Amino acid sequence: MIEFAFVPAVACLFFLALYRVLQTVSIARHWASWVPAACIAGGILALAIAAAVAALVGEIRTMRMRREQAVMEQRFPGCHVVRLSNGNWFLTDRATGREYHPAAGMSQASWPRSLHGQP
Repeated sequence: MIEFAFVPAVACLFFLALYRVLQTVSIARHWASWVPAACIAGGILALAIAAAVAALVGEIRTMRMRREQAVMEQRFPGCHVVRLSNGNWFLTDRATGREYHPAAGMSQASWPRSLHGQP
């Protein structure tokens, strides 16, 4: 609950201090009076664009991971498929509950790079 009041208050104080510093610089350099506000607006716009790009990259990464999960589930329909933190796949046989080892020709090294953690 504090975040809803504290974070905006700190942000307002930060932007007020930044405005005063930029105003002092603009007076010393004989710039127009709108320059500090334009600098702050440009910074906010740059942060908004960076946040939008980061969200888009995250969404694309999530879609790719879901697609790879679906491919592995289709490739091994009798197994539970889990992606490990190191990028490898862990297959569990649904019938026995034991780790499933694919045939010798189907080691993870032979899978496509995008299916075992490599970009």
